[in-house]
Amino acid sequence: MRRSRLAAVPLTLLAIVAPHAQQPRDNQSPTAAGQGRIAGIVTDARESRALRRARVSVSGSELTRSRTVITADDGTFAFDGLPTGRYSVSATKDGYVTMNYGAARPVRPGRVLTLAPGGSIRADLRLPIGSVITGTVLTLDGEPAVGIAVNAYTSQYDGGRGERRFSIPPTGSATTDDRGIYRMFGLAEGTYLVAAVPRFFGNADVQILTQAEIRSALADVRQAGVSTRPGMAAPPPPSNAGVVEGRRAVTLTPVFYPGTSLSERATPVVVRTGEVRNGVNFDLDYVPTSTVEGMVTIPQGMRVQLSIANTDPVVPGPGTRISSASDEGRFVFRSIPPGTYSISARAYPFNVRAGAQPAEISMWGETSVVVAGEDVTGIALALQPPLTISGRVVFEGTGPRVPDLLSMRVPIPAFPAGISNPIGLPSAVVDGSRFSISGVLPGQYRFTSPPRGIRAAIGPWWMKSMILNGREMLDAPLELRESTDEGVITLGDKASELSGVVRAADGSLMTDGFVVVFALEPRFWFHQSRRVAGARLSSQGKYVVRNLPAGEYLVAVTNEIDLNEWFDPELLKVLARSAVRLSLRENEPRTLDLSPSR
Repeated sequence: MRRSRLAAVPLTLLAIVAPHAQQPRDNQSPTAAGQGRIAGIVTDARESRALRRARVSVSGSELTRSRTVITADDGTFAFDGLPTGRYSVSATKDGYVTMNYGAARPVRPGRVLTLAPGGSIRADLRLPIGSVITGTVLTLDGEPAVGIAVNAYTSQYDGGRGERRFSIPPTGSATTDDRGIYRMFGLAEGTYLVAAVPRFFGNADVQILTQAEIRSALADVRQAGVSTRPGMAAPPPPSNAGVVEGRRAVTLTPVFYPGTSLSERATPVVVRTGEVRNGVNFDLDYVPTSTVEGMVTIPQGMRVQLSIANTDPVVPGPGTRISSASDEGRFVFRSIPPGTYSISARAYPFNVRAGAQPAEISMWGETSVVVAGEDVTGIALALQPPLTISGRVVFEGTGPRVPDLLSMRVPIPAFPAGISNPIGLPSAVVDGSRFSISGVLPGQYRFTSPPRGIRAAIGPWWMKSMILNGREMLDAPLELRESTDEGVITLGDKASELSGVVRAADGSLMTDGFVVVFALEPRFWFHQSRRVAGARLSSQGKYVVRNLPAGEYLVAVTNEIDLNEWFDPELLKVLARSAVRLSLRENEPRTLDLSPSR
């Protein structure tokens, strides 16, 4: 998967060099007074064989840029002259999987090492040998397809968007040679969707002649070859009345193994560590494009702008296309390749620019279509006005109201789930004991960061509840489908607090990793849930989580996650196996010391 924001930050391997360790070939200066050393050895994870010429990198806040060395013939490396600080170490070698020090699996953060003045840390790294996926790509004529990109896509949780997404790992791409053969190596063990991506992906200016047109063209050639008598007019061209077959435009699209243009129909390719998977072959072919058309009701005095966007989670395809509805409301999108699409419509007054913010949009609508080589017609797109959410703000507590809340605009960091609609929630306007949010487009939203008042107070106030139409909105993914003026947001001046220290098996304080607290019930496991929290350990081994609602929780310690990855339900299933159970009362202060060995 391409290094997405979720992709692991090099966090890494550190240790005290054995007395007999060989000095690396790019000589390091002797350790200066007050400066430290990180050294170790890189070996093959399966055979414990030293790996020469592996690349080892160290990064940290005390370095202006990362440093890289090459391991010696015996696999050893060393970084001398490092200032006091916290460091991450990683190692890579062609044909092997890149690993971060302290990580149990590839693409995991691993451990951060704390280097004391004049200290020395040993950081040994073990690299798994990479897996291989290889095969052949042929053209529609059965000839080798040269220069075609083949990508392996893998799924990983995106902590920013709050959903699992597909991306290409660093070694997950290859290009076919003159025999049409590709070979991806250095892949981590796992499950992949593999696709051949043509160079002219999205080019729909290709048309296939029908059999009738070919016969007509051949007749024209034969007729032109017949000599005419001097002075006689040339015979009239043959009639095309017999050409009854329609000509359809075609295009080249990505082909997923074992031979489909739709990612949801692809067969995953599973590889084990060091496995060579042969025979992942592809036959490129033209696929027909389609016309997508329908009707939208145009409000009086307005114009409607439409867009169609590919929502394939693996290869989104060509960018969004824009169109306008006719006076009668008819809209058409031509030459659309196979895929899953979202069609959005926005109605604007004539005096408002296109692409206006939600508060300026009078009507809005969206629908989904699947294009599979046939024309899609008869779409009826209904428009509706944006929503307005409003209601009361209730303050619970003995302290005074915070003055800033009497009149303020509160940004809401939430965007629609999926990729079709980039417009986020408008800000909430708070005026005394009332709030309102105008111009809300219906749909399900995901918070990109915790709503204000959940993990950090708004002045002295904590958000305790948000009820719309009788439903608690903080205990499920945020879904807004209808307007209401009966919302109730409750703020309180007290909050629960769970804190403690984490010790390793030997009793020493752990200063690297996260404590994850999550509800016992999986229905609360969603992105930015108020019942799921992660806290990074401090340099004193402490953690603190505030404002958890009353309930049953599980608490786990891990250094195998990235920021916000603790919202991933798949990860929480794994952490639950070794977690400590905890009952928490409303606004209760609670101390819980932890050890990963429990």
